[in-house]
Amino acid sequence: MRLLVRAPFLALLALLLMLLGLRSSLLRLVPLDLGAFPLNALLFAALALLLLPALLARGSPLPLATAVALPVVTLSAYGESKLDWLRTLKDFGVAETGGTSFARLGLALAVLVLLWALHATDFAARLRWRALSRGIPEEQANGAALASLARSGAATLFALAVTALLGAAVFWSAALGDVLGLAGLAFVVPLAATALVGIGGYVLVRGARSSE
Repeated sequence: MRLLVRAPFLALLALLLMLLGLRSSLLRLVPLDLGAFPLNALLFAALALLLLPALLARGSPLPLATAVALPVVTLSAYGESKLDWLRTLKDFGVAETGGTSFARLGLALAVLVLLWALHATDFAARLRWRALSRGIPEEQANGAALASLARSGAATLFALAVTALLGAAVFWSAALGDVLGLAGLAFVVPLAATALVGIGGYVLVRGARSSE
């Protein structure tokens, strides 16, 4: 049954990762048109194969799915990087201009939301199955699964709000830093915002635990 729960999420994840991968500026180094059929279909099949361990995992599929997704998300935006220690961007001409690609940013956020949805749905389903196997009435098992999904949904909304906050901090600090001639502002403000979010999250989690 867990295969039926996970398969649609992982298939959609492979599709999103394929679309993200095809947007990477690093593809300029490959002497093939990966966007042409059937090469894009082969890329999808390769990603699906990499996600197969997540499909078959006994526990949560999240760690194995994340291990595939995050490198693709990172490499897809490599051309926008301001850090080029290996001189790849300059020497190979894969640097991108024109600002942030919001289409790629949206795809990356969709990948992260999908990963969490996969984990939340899978966890709720496994919780229900364990409850039923212990003889708990189906109504109570379903209620526990729905409560788990509700908590996961609240956590998702919080995470999206935090992501929007950090993104706004990055864009605001970069723009203001250019106006004021303070290059370090674009580095300090996001770090400070991240630290504040981390502290706030710790306080919330600790408060939730103490109230249990």
